[in-house]
Amino acid sequence: MIKYIDSLEEYLGQSKAREAAREKAIDYLNSIGICFDELPLPHINDGDVVLALARQVQTYDVEHAIIDNLAEINGIKRIDLSLGADHYVSNNIHKSSRVNTKVLNGKSITGEVIARPSNGDILREIMTNKGATLTDYHHRDLAKKADAELFDVSGLYSNALAQLLSSGQNQDTIWVLENGKSKKYSWIGSKGKYTNNGNEISSDEMIDLAYRDKVRPDASKYYQMMYLLQPGILNPAMILADTPWEHDCKKIYSAANDAYMFAEKVAGIPPATVQICNIDSLKKTKDVFIAKHPSQMILDEVPKIEPKGISGNFYDDSVNIEEAVLQYVKSRREA
Repeated sequence: MIKYIDSLEEYLGQSKAREAAREKAIDYLNSIGICFDELPLPHINDGDVVLALARQVQTYDVEHAIIDNLAEINGIKRIDLSLGADHYVSNNIHKSSRVNTKVLNGKSITGEVIARPSNGDILREIMTNKGATLTDYHHRDLAKKADAELFDVSGLYSNALAQLLSSGQNQDTIWVLENGKSKKYSWIGSKGKYTNNGNEISSDEMIDLAYRDKVRPDASKYYQMMYLLQPGILNPAMILADTPWEHDCKKIYSAANDAYMFAEKVAGIPPATVQICNIDSLKKTKDVFIAKHPSQMILDEVPKIEPKGISGNFYDDSVNIEEAVLQYVKSRREA
């Protein structure tokens, strides 16, 4: 079961425990052949506490509006984590929403298809009909509206994977970026190579590809690295937002939950995670946004909202902020 942090006060009170957890995590990484000092972790200034949102492609949607306001009322900074080396999956709501956008324009919500990718296309290589890549299109729009640093952590996971392979730890599955596609390669021990439909890649070749950011780990390893290498452990100043809309896919949620438990076992403390809103949001947002998820609703401007009350509890305040954002959209449409 995920143990969420309730308040900034609770998080700050864990500072000594999290410093100790960081040392345990570094020792664990050393034991499996990963040198912590060589990992390109997102840089956080000394003394800062940041609230992070991880999405394959970031854009200024309702999720951002909620989390930006939550960070502001707690007096902490925001960062965004993206993963441009991930591949496009048409039935993944967060990825498809970046292609099939719904935008609040004035009083109306307009829908637009800005690209036509196929399954397996690499996100950062998908071209839009606007003449930019899919990631650049959304990230530039985000930069205009949000006061947050953006980090593409693709290189982090490729680097960690390269170090694992260099230490002789071959992985069951590795995704290789080839000609704009992400292709699944499986380790065949009898051959001593990774294969995909007759194509073969040696361990040394795979290490080289990893250091050049041309591969990524399988989902289970990605989530394990996400929760161990990031919030509140190797980055003690980072708190990761966990939104209810991530729990829709049982397979993904199961992998993330297993990784969370693994990180806690290794570090001796849970990753620093806060719960944002609740699953009932799906019903409300579908009515207001004409969309199933808030990630489908891109805002044309940063909303100025006033939540009903500020309690200092991350979850309670996020619910009040979400209600205020919903009311903001309703009032825009009814004006």
